[in-house]
Parts: sequence; structure tokens; C-alpha cells
Amino acid sequence: MLTRGHLEYPQSELNKAWKKLLLNQFHDVLPGTSIQTVYEDVHQYYKEIADSCNDVIERALAALLTGGQSENVYAINTLSWTRREVVTLPNGENRVSTSQTLLDGSTVALAEAPSFGYAVIDGRTQHSQSVAASQNESGEITVENGILRAIIDAGGRVVSLKVKAAEKEFIEAPANQFVLFDDVPLYWDAWDVMDYHLETRQPLNCTSTGEDKPRVAGQFACGFDVRPRIVDNGPLRVCVELKFSVKSQTLQDGGDVICSIHQTISLDVDQPYLKFSTKASWKTAHKFLKVEFPLNIHTDRASYDIQFGYLDRPTHGNTSWDSAKYEVCAHKWVDCSEFGFGVALLNDCKHGHSVRGGNVSLSLLRSPKNPDSSADVGLHEFTYALMPHRGPFQSAGVVQAAYELNCPLLLQRAASGGELLCSFFGVDNPAVILDTIKKSEDGHRLVVRLYESYGGETAATLTVPAGVVKATKCDLLERPICDLQMDGCRVPLHFRAFEIQSLLLNLS
Repeated sequence: MLTRGHLEYPQSELNKAWKKLLLNQFHDVLPGTSIQTVYEDVHQYYKEIADSCNDVIERALAALLTGGQSENVYAINTLSWTRREVVTLPNGENRVSTSQTLLDGSTVALAEAPSFGYAVIDGRTQHSQSVAASQNESGEITVENGILRAIIDAGGRVVSLKVKAAEKEFIEAPANQFVLFDDVPLYWDAWDVMDYHLETRQPLNCTSTGEDKPRVAGQFACGFDVRPRIVDNGPLRVCVELKFSVKSQTLQDGGDVICSIHQTISLDVDQPYLKFSTKASWKTAHKFLKVEFPLNIHTDRASYDIQFGYLDRPTHGNTSWDSAKYEVCAHKWVDCSEFGFGVALLNDCKHGHSVRGGNVSLSLLRSPKNPDSSADVGLHEFTYALMPHRGPFQSAGVVQAAYELNCPLLLQRAASGGELLCSFFGVDNPAVILDTIKKSEDGHRLVVRLYESYGGETAATLTVPAGVVKATKCDLLERPICDLQMDGCRVPLHFRAFEIQSLLLNLS
């Protein structure tokens, strides 16, 4: 329906990729506790999955945006709310009126796209105050847009972070502090993280006394290859680049490099968070790399994202149960809030977290040697972001920001014969997330799955395409429960806290 008959639904390809993905969810593959030969197969499977899905996406977008005369670049939004963000344009695209060329030669522009829809990028999207960066004589760099102001020291650490409308300082001590721990479990090398590893903390990217000499921390030395410097400076994006390496013993003794970090700290126009795009070369044994964010937030509980909701955990170790939570899991974000203010740490692929007092840490890399002697050794890319906010995380948009970090706008150059702006699905309540749209297993209907994400009872209206003639509530096995009333293209819904609802949509 959505591709106007130009593409047959790729059911067999999706099923094949889905089954390979599920195979890699096996309980030893997923946490990194398999032998090396398993991961050689896993990497190949993931490559096949990515190639297949990317091919399906390319064909679907080509079929969706077809039949026109004039070629444009479209932004495609796969989330259930209207969004605007800075995007990197395809190579050679220079027809957008308002854009910025970055140091690496790429061009970025501000795009806006409706919920589950697309829009042409024409450079006319309006934004508030442009982003800007400046550096003082001591090496400190200030970056700001219309929402945030941050100060980064000569070690790449955030020493000040404020929301302009509040002028509250959210940082208690230098944040984005990389730290290294010894990681030697008693018995199960790849399975366990022992609490005594916390006693071996060694900070890495600290500032020296004005010189680029290595800072010796215990048995390691950290030296900067590139001190933080401004590489892009508005009006749409500012970027600060830094590089440092960690060697065993001291640099003077010529020890081996066990870790190299190349990081770009960026702030986009109208972006509510500071983003840290990181590349790491990791080649060591029995070490644990984390990054810390000491926050000026007083709370005894932190909120952690899980699939279809969140849960709260204590930030203290008052009981044996509490103290055992020194390393816990979360998906896309963790948030620490007090009355009126809070800070969320977002990420795109790391799930180990720790919150003790106001100190939030994200676990980045480990290096166990059993059962896989090469575990985690190699090159890694990951992104995390720090988002200060006023009010509770629900109304501040933390849930939406984390989704956007993980699901960037897709871009497609096409000559479309349809509308320059189009939305297929939408939800009028930000607490309700439309998470999934798929073809039903019987092959005749669409299935949409929504959930309440804030933790409270609420009502919402789902907007569906004009071709939908009937909506039926169903269970997870797609068995009908009851028919729902429709008001034209709108389906009124009611949710309890964290409730998941699945609907079958009949097409004309």
C-alpha cells in the first residue's frame, strides 16, 4: 500500500534475516561468553543481516519515492513524532540553501520530517540561535547553542554544563572522565565482574601542568596525540576533536599501547544534548574501561531504560541487595533527577551502567581471556550523549532523544511523483510510542505495536493511513481480541502504565 504497488513485501528476506538475528541472541553469544570461532561466524551473520536489511531499505525507499521529474533529497523519519536534526547530505549534494561544510569535506543541513513519513530537505527549516565554539588561552573550549552551554577542558573533560534557561550547573566534577580498572574475576573470566575491581580505579584523560607530557597513573601512562581542538564551528554544528593513547608502564619506557581513543564532541543547533562520538583501539588483557560523569544531582534512585518501559534502582549500597547493584543493565538511557532538574546519559550500543551517589558511569570495553582469548580486541565505534534537563525526564523528552540518537533520519535522493511531505502514522501523545509496524503473519493485514513509556495511565489517538478500514486489538500472537472504534483515520486508545497494545489494521 505505502509503496503504491511498486514493491512486493520482502517476507522471505526479512524472515531469513530475523532468524539469523535470533540465533545470535543465544545466551552465550549475546554477552560475549562464547569461544573465538563462534564469533567468527557471528560477525559474518551480522554482516549478512545488515547487507540484506540495507538492501530491503534501499528498495523500499526507491519504491516509495518514485515517479517524479525533479530530483530532491528526502529525510525519512521512522519514529512516531515529528523531528528535526542536523543530517549529513549525500556526496555531491549542493542544492540546499542553508548548509555547513565540515572539515572532513562532508556537508550537513537541518532537516525536519513528520512522524513515520518523509519530507524534502530544502534548507528552509528554521532554527533558533546558531551553535558556536571558542577556546581560551588555557585550552578550555566553550560550546553553546540556544539550549546548552558546555565548557571542555584540555583533557577533553566537561567541567561545566548548563541549560541556558535555568543557569543551573549540572556537573559536580570533570565529566567524560575515562577510567581504567583491573578486571580479574575469581573463576568465570568472561562471565563475572567482581565488586573489588572498583578499588583499582585509574583516571586517564586528565590535564597535565600545561605540557603534553604523559600523565602516569599507576602502571599506565596517558599521553595526548591531539589536545582538544575546535575543528568545526557552526552555524549548524560545532565539533571538538581529541586523541589520546594509554601505554603500559610509561611512555618513556616504550611500553605497548593498550588503548587509543579518538573522540569527537559535538553540539548541533537546537540539540538538547552534548554528543560524544568515539573510536577506540583496544588491545589489552583483564582491563575494564569506563567513562564517568559526576553530576550535581541529589537523588537516591536512578531510572534505567528497558524494552517498553523503564525501572528505578537505588544509587546507594545501604543493603546487601543494593550494594550488589554496582554494575547494572540498561538499554538506551539512564537518568538521574531531583525535583526540577535532571541529567540523562544516552548511548547507542553500551548496556553496562553504574550510578553511585551522583556519579554515573558507562561501561565501554572489557578484555577477558577465557573462553575467547581475543575478546573485544580490535577497533570499536560507539556514541553516548549527556542531556541535562529541567523537570522530570518524561516531560523533558529523554525517551524521544534516546530513540533519535539510535534511529537517525534516513536520507534518500529521489525524483518523487508524490507529495514533498507525507506522514503515514502518528500518535498525539508523547507518552505513547509507536514502536513496530509489520505485515501480519497471515499476510493480509498490518500489525502496529504501541506502548506507554512514561509509567502512567493515559489516552492517545493513533492516526493511520486513509486505506485502513478496520482496527482490531490483538495479542502478541496476532489473535483478535476486540474491534476498535475508528473516527475516520483516527483510532482512540487507552493505556495503563507501561501497557503494550498490538493492533491489526485491515486495508481496503
